[in-house]
Amino acid sequence: MQAAMRAHAAQERIRELQQGRGRPIISGKIKDHQIVAVGNKVHFSKGWKTFPDFLAYYIKDKIGVEWGNAEIAGRRLLRGAGVCPVPSRPQR
Repeated sequence: MQAAMRAHAAQERIRELQQGRGRPIISGKIKDHQIVAVGNKVHFSKGWKTFPDFLAYYIKDKIGVEWGNAEIAGRRLLRGAGVCPVPSRPQR
């Protein structure tokens, strides 16, 4: 029993080092679909090979394509509004 508890504590420590102290990532693979649960929603795709692939999709889904296009074009939509903590790049 103690060995199992130590093993669980070690696994939890590894997860915490990799993911931080937030909720654990809930994900899995069923056949050729990668599945990730966020809150009360389940997202899935055949195109995600890694968790960062999912994150790229999720950010576009939550923030919107317009925001990403505006960032690329240099129109910093959320900067200065307290939403985006990353400072603007200096203009050349």
